[in-house]
Amino acid sequence: MKRALAFFSVVVALLPSVCAKNTPYDYAAFHQSKPKLVLVLPPVNQ
Repeated sequence: MKRALAFFSVVVALLPSVCAKNTPYDYAAFHQSKPKLVLVLPPVNQ
């Protein structure tokens, strides 16, 4: 019974992520600006 409840909980938790639609981001303006450098910063926890 505990396995069935655990399985059901996992299915219910994953269901919204399966149904979500990902809309692709339009990078046209980014590519058109022709950047020479892209700065990536790590997240800082305070």
